[in-house]
Amino acid sequence: ITWWDLADRDAWQNAPAGLLRKDLSPKPAYDRLMKLVRGEWWTRASGRTGARGSYTARAYYGTHEITVTDRAGHTARSRVSFPAGSKAKTVAVTLPAR
Repeated sequence: ITWWDLADRDAWQNAPAGLLRKDLSPKPAYDRLMKLVRGEWWTRASGRTGARGSYTARAYYGTHEITVTDRAGHTARSRVSFPAGSKAKTVAVTLPAR
């Protein structure tokens, strides 16, 4: 998404082209864009593994951080990328032996 003027304040030719009004209050386009980017297009998944130790989630393209915590509170993190056009991917996160 490319947007030239974030706010109407000092916009080119004083056009009301911003996502924010001159007083920096959000316009409806700003609210809708935030709902898309931080809501519909944002991957938030959590859950418990099944009996075989696996968990399935859908994710949007991009880079994601996966955090796994066992019952004792031990945590492991892993970053995984899903480039645009990539197919389904299996990611394994292994907790360190204690």
